[in-house]
Amino acid sequence: MEDETTAYTPRCAECGAIFQTTAPDALFCCTSHRKTYNNRRALRGAQIYDCFMAMRYHRPWANAKGLWQMMCRLASHWRQADLAAGRTSYLAPAQRWAEQNQASLRNNQTQLQIGRRARG
Repeated sequence: MEDETTAYTPRCAECGAIFQTTAPDALFCCTSHRKTYNNRRALRGAQIYDCFMAMRYHRPWANAKGLWQMMCRLASHWRQADLAAGRTSYLAPAQRWAEQNQASLRNNQTQLQIGRRARG
């Protein structure tokens, strides 16, 4: 029996180059581009995390300081830099949600249920 594999030619999310792969969900042409992309996302996430938490738990202060506007300016700056570098700024929300957040959501829901039982 002959092994028939389908070849895919996606565009690398980091460098924009088209590459060949047999994985239908491949996003990067090489390991270093995957690491660079994910490290940049982690750094940006760390920068936005404290702003988000302040918006959630110290809303009057955050509103007075214009935190939402600052977060929007950061996102615009990051998007412009990514476009200028020819790379993907972010994955489509549906794709990101489907790939990474479902397991996390299930885990968080389980923890909430356990917490409710402990208090109940």
